[in-house]
Amino acid sequence: MERHKNLDHFVSRRMGKLFIFILTLGTKCVLCSSVAESAEHLFFDCSFSSDIWQKILGVLGIRRSSFGFSQELSIAAHQSRKTGATATLYAMCFAETVYAIWLHRNLLIFSKTNKTPTQLVKEILFKVSCRCSEELSSRLLM
Repeated sequence: MERHKNLDHFVSRRMGKLFIFILTLGTKCVLCSSVAESAEHLFFDCSFSSDIWQKILGVLGIRRSSFGFSQELSIAAHQSRKTGATATLYAMCFAETVYAIWLHRNLLIFSKTNKTPTQLVKEILFKVSCRCSEELSSRLLM
């Protein structure tokens, strides 16, 4: 139990720093160029990111739209405490998806290299499947 408490604190602290960094940029979103970049927009409201989340949630068998960053982070922290297959995969996919969106954003800024949401989803699922058991990995096949 203590481990999860520390993990929640670590994730909250790290995500808080990420929020502060992103919120200080004040530029247009590099993924969609439609609105000012914020953590909420970049990771969930952006049409590019939203497309990724819909595909990831669909693979996991979750039939809903993605919620906002704070709520999804809370769900991921809660799911990481559970032992079921869907909960484990959700927590792993959440972390990998946020990281992939962040890396893609930086790739666009610094290298002007673009990928499609489908390409990123395939990369995310591949990375998650490499880190989990064969049983869980088989659930991620597209």
